[in-house]
Amino acid sequence: MPNVSLTINGQAIEAPAGTTVLKAARLASIDIPTLCDHPALVSIGACRMCVVEIDGQRTLQTACTFPVGEGMVIHTESPRVVNARKLVLDLIFSERNHFCMYCEASGNCELQNLGYRYNVKNWAYPTYTKPYPLDSSHKFYLMEHNRCVLCWRCIRGCSELSANHTLGLGQRGTRTMINADLDTPLGQSSCISCGTCVQLCPTGALFEKRSAFMC
Repeated sequence: MPNVSLTINGQAIEAPAGTTVLKAARLASIDIPTLCDHPALVSIGACRMCVVEIDGQRTLQTACTFPVGEGMVIHTESPRVVNARKLVLDLIFSERNHFCMYCEASGNCELQNLGYRYNVKNWAYPTYTKPYPLDSSHKFYLMEHNRCVLCWRCIRGCSELSANHTLGLGQRGTRTMINADLDTPLGQSSCISCGTCVQLCPTGALFEKRSAFMC
């Protein structure tokens, strides 16, 4: 596949035609933050953290899904981009319980890292106004809906990698939650305990009981 020439943050680079902006940036060691993206999964552009500004495009575009083109000029940290990412973070932090000091994933959480990166010091909007259930029915794993960011990584891993298709989405809007087998407790579902969902989760929404509560 032929290469195309483009510019990212003033740096002239080449990348294979058809590759995404995110992959092209990584080839040039240019960091673009992500949350729902994972190298083992198909990109879906769900979280909007990887938005970039592209000359000639009316709106910001998700770097994980937008293909590069010849002569493209891309800005990954422009004021417009940074403001959009901060808004996304403010909205994510407001949706559920993301009090890091009480979370098992604190210190190893992708959402927490993004909060530090973009200097999130306080909640911009009211947070944790509605508690969500915790599913502890599984022998090995806990599903903590209060810390879920609905990135779909667990769902995509369950289908794309494990081919088990246990996990999906239930409800709508602010009531949306990850569920197993159309709202069956995880411990009673068709889960095969492969651990793929736990490894892919970017926050403390899915984790192993033993690693969390035992030495």
